[in-house]
Formats: sequence, structure tokens, C-alpha cells
Amino acid sequence: MCPTTYCQIVADEIGLRYEDVKIEFIDYFYFDAIFPAGSMGSTLNTFGLAVNSRKMKRLLLEYALKPLSGSISSPFHGKTIDDLDIRESLIFEKANPGNSMPVRRVTSSQAGGLRPRAEGGFSLSATHSELPEVKERFVMARQCVFVEVEVDTETGQVEVTKLVHPYDVGQSINPDVMNSNFTAGICRPGGLWY
Repeated sequence: MCPTTYCQIVADEIGLRYEDVKIEFIDYFYFDAIFPAGSMGSTLNTFGLAVNSRKMKRLLLEYALKPLSGSISSPFHGKTIDDLDIRESLIFEKANPGNSMPVRRVTSSQAGGLRPRAEGGFSLSATHSELPEVKERFVMARQCVFVEVEVDTETGQVEVTKLVHPYDVGQSINPDVMNSNFTAGICRPGGLWY
């Protein structure tokens, strides 16, 4: 999985436009992701990205209810978080969608940045409480590559005559990345380059 897919997940969960999401792979105080590499990036990061994106959405809505800067009151004065939503990078009142403002207005009005409450900070180690305990784990059992070759016994020349590589991808978040992974899977079955 690549950073493009991570941005898609975050944008979808928060309600932002894709082009408004930037993910940098540096050490953060609140959230540290595993660098995207092969299947491990998606396995380790997707759930954490979704959980933390939902926390960020709530944080944005909390800040949208506060005065923006100085004495400028929020257009959502008297409303609650449940009265608001975010879509296409706009925070809006559900009952009156015309009452809206861009997310960037909320973020730019906070000189020190948006700070999560201590008990509601961001963490990649978040787990889903409803998931059952897994007693037996199957690791990376989702692909197989079959290659049929012809070998010239005089010269040693090898020619691939048939290649079949089925995959169990589940639901693809980003088909372009998935297709690239198919090609990589052909080149390095078992994780070794041939």
C-alpha cells in the first residue's frame, strides 16, 4: 500500500477532499505510522489510520464550535458536534447545509495547531474491541504464483511459457496500487527477487 492509498483512507474517513490530505512519514508526537512497504504497510496501518481519522474528525468538529480567532464567533455557536458533519473539506450544519465553513479556516485559526485532549490522543496501537481473539494466525496466505518454463537443454536458455498468479485481495482501496502489487508479486514470489 502506498501513501496515495493512506491519503484516500484519511480523506474518506474525515470528509476531506483527497488533495487536502498530506501524509509525511516522519516521527510525530501523536501518531507514528509504519512506512508503506509491500503488504505490511496496509496490514499494520489501515485500521490505525481509520481510527485516528475519526478522532481527527471529532477534534475538527470540536474546534469548529469554538471562537475562531480573537473574538470572531463560530458560525455554529449553540450547536453540538452531533449537529455538524464534514464533506468535501467543508464543515457544515446537518440541518442547514448552507451554514458551512472550510476546514482550513478552523485549522488556520489555531496558531499552536489542533491539540487532542490527553485522554483522546492519537495512537496506532488502537484495537477494535469487538473483534474476536484470533487463536490461529495465517500469515501472508493470499497469493500464489505458478510458472511454466521451457529450458533449452543445449544452451540453458529458460523461457517462461505460462504464468498464473491468483490473489485474494478482498476489497481494493486503490486499484492502481493493487495492479502494481500484482506485478511485484510475479517478480518476487516468497519475498525473494529472481
